[in-house]
Amino acid sequence: MMGRPAPGTTQAREKCAEQLATLGPPSPAERATAWVLLIALTLWVAPPIAAPMLKPMMPEVSTWLIERLSANVAGVLAGLLLFAIPAKGAPGGHAITWKDAAQIDWGIILLLAGGLSLGTALFECGLARNLGESLASATGANSLWTITALCTALAILVSEFASNTATATALLPVAIGLSQSAHVAPAAPALGVALGASMGFALPFSTATNAIVYSSGLVPQGKMIRAGFFLDAIAFFVIFGVLRLILPLLGLT
Repeated sequence: MMGRPAPGTTQAREKCAEQLATLGPPSPAERATAWVLLIALTLWVAPPIAAPMLKPMMPEVSTWLIERLSANVAGVLAGLLLFAIPAKGAPGGHAITWKDAAQIDWGIILLLAGGLSLGTALFECGLARNLGESLASATGANSLWTITALCTALAILVSEFASNTATATALLPVAIGLSQSAHVAPAAPALGVALGASMGFALPFSTATNAIVYSSGLVPQGKMIRAGFFLDAIAFFVIFGVLRLILPLLGLT
């Protein structure tokens, strides 16, 4: 018995081409935004590369790049440039105005920033280490690869109910604290969390892509859950197997 045919992409491609044609050439505001993005990427990538190269010849400049031109500073500068670079024909004469900025969903940004700050605080105050010791005591995980398996599985499970960023932010300090309490290298558990947090295939609200697929009506919730948990299980074994194979070769264990 033939199953339901997969949806084609011809209609979607035609619709995308039609909408692209209606956009026309980039506006001055769009070109200014592209330049700001290029500047931001340069400020994020160049200082960490240039600082070690300049240290023998110009140690003051190298120190200034490391201490004063961090990724956070680069992001703030890029945001300010959007308000400062002229863009003819744009409202207010710039790429963005405060009226546009006020419509940004600042709640989501504050939520993500708060999660990152919480992760840093957990690590610096020692709570992450205490949580790691408690988790190790409760599960009996006391070797490198049992800790890695535990952290990877936990990240995949939590990512079903939280965003990837929030999952990684919350669990990375715990993984590092758990590794420190067991006196093992934290690279494998941390990578297990980072990769596991990118899973979460079962529930419609796990990720934005899951929500988009579910909203199409082509994938029933029950089918998504069954297939998603199957993919989660495969992802766990693939992540753990790759880490177990590669990290010893790289000397990170």
